[in-house]
Amino acid sequence: MSTSTPRTTASRLQSRLDHLERLRKEQPGQTFVKAVATFRRIYDQSNQPSHILVRRRFVRRSVAIEIESDHDRRPRLKPPAQTLIRSRGVAYRLYLVLLAAAQCQPGGRFSSRLNYPIRSDGDEDIALINLIAPGSNPRPGTAYRKGYRQMRTEQVYNALDLLADPAHVLLERLAPPGPPVRLNLEVGPRPDQDPQPWKRPGKEAFIAIPIEFFSMGWVHVLTNSEIAAWLMFRDYGQIGLQETSDSFRLLAHDRLSWYDQSKEVWDTHAMLSRMGLMTSHSSPYLPADEDGPARREGTLFQVTDEGLRQNALRQALNAVAVTKDGVVGLEDLARR
Repeated sequence: MSTSTPRTTASRLQSRLDHLERLRKEQPGQTFVKAVATFRRIYDQSNQPSHILVRRRFVRRSVAIEIESDHDRRPRLKPPAQTLIRSRGVAYRLYLVLLAAAQCQPGGRFSSRLNYPIRSDGDEDIALINLIAPGSNPRPGTAYRKGYRQMRTEQVYNALDLLADPAHVLLERLAPPGPPVRLNLEVGPRPDQDPQPWKRPGKEAFIAIPIEFFSMGWVHVLTNSEIAAWLMFRDYGQIGLQETSDSFRLLAHDRLSWYDQSKEVWDTHAMLSRMGLMTSHSSPYLPADEDGPARREGTLFQVTDEGLRQNALRQALNAVAVTKDGVVGLEDLARR
């Protein structure tokens, strides 16, 4: 049995601060600036769409199912986004970036086939290794024989292998200068058909992601859980192409039956609010009466896109630092 001490909230926040600081450095393979600049080069060659469209069924079931509680572990088919957030590494972020790149082709075209190489010899080239910001954490005193390009190449290959397993992408490894990547429909194939090449949503219900989510670097600084929650709140709040949603409450029953997202994912609304991507206000408890115990109406949310125009790395660093300052010492104080 493990005797390791569970990490405190403060230590987890400090680890995240360290990760964000590494993204800010100009060290090869870690820089946030390179990933953002590479995507902007793709965007500048396109018709510059204001939003990237993702099929609603990527994050939400088409038909709700009955789930008893967060502790309900019965096997069930989950929305693709809910499955992807569990993947380690850069797979989830890379897939979203690839969906954005597919909608930012020269001349306003939309293509399921992305002919960008995995790696290139030039730092300014458009290659998949230059579209990610992993913020790697080399162990002190460790001498790596592989160069940073080789290590990032392996990260991208590992991510594409993860995406190929549920048929999100088709990887043509033997095609020069390759391998080009073909995106499949983000909702996955039906049981009775082969994976279908991606195409931009037409009459299907979709979630609109403002281009600033990519061009300002939010895709690189949010955690997988925060991205999943943000997409869930965007869909449930029906923000569409507007800049601000109406106020809404997300019931636990709907969170589970439609999105199959955990309470831990829902809880990230607090950090998303500190970063300026939404607002959340918890209602006060109503006093107990003859009809039942003390209760409250729940948390009132509103999604706001104005904050996406801010530098994502700076906003994330500030939000995590403020959160850490608010919890440092609380664990020790509680034990007294």
